[in-house]
This record gives sequence, structure tokens and C-alpha cells, in this order.
Amino acid sequence: MMQATREQYITNGITIIYIYVLYGRQMTALKNMLQKYVL
Repeated sequence: MMQATREQYITNGITIIYIYVLYGRQMTALKNMLQKYVL
């Protein structure tokens, strides 16, 4: 059932990296906003 090919692993890796970068930027923006309000 769970027969993952090399292409699927590559696609999953790219998707994970894309999501990580996307959320990483959002988290950085949130941290900057929070620091402005807190400090």
C-alpha cells in the first residue's frame, strides 16, 4: 500500500521545504511584530 517512489520522496521534500520557508517567513514577521509591541 505504502509504496513510495523516489519521485514521491523528492516531491514531498520540496513541499516540506516550501512550507517550512513559507511559515518561517510568517513566523519571523510575527516575532518582529511581537518584539515591537513588547519592547
